[in-house]
Amino acid sequence: MKLPSQSRIDGATWQVASIPRYREESGDYGRTTNHDLTMRIDTSVAPAVIRDVLLHEHLHAMSMVRLSVEDQLTERQVAGLSGCLLQWLRTNHNLLDFLMEKE
Repeated sequence: MKLPSQSRIDGATWQVASIPRYREESGDYGRTTNHDLTMRIDTSVAPAVIRDVLLHEHLHAMSMVRLSVEDQLTERQVAGLSGCLLQWLRTNHNLLDFLMEKE
C-alpha cells in the first residue's frame, strides 16, 4: 500500500513518511510532530491498520494546528474519534459527497 507523501492541513503541507517497522523502533504505529510537520506511519502492518493510523495521525495534526497546547486532543480522544470517523466515512457516502460539493 503506497501512502500519499503529503497532506494539506489548514494551509500547511505536512509530510507523510512511510516507515516500515516503525513500531519496532518507536513503540507506536504512527507519530505526528508539529516542529517538522511530519506524520510517520508504520507501513509494515495490515492495510486496514495503516488507514486507521493515517486518519489517527491526521486528527493529531489538526489538533496541533487548531488548538492551543493545553487544549489539544489527548491520545485517548484521538483513538476514539479516529475509529468512529473512519467507519462514518465508509458508510455515509451520500453525506461525504454533500460535504465535498463545491459552492
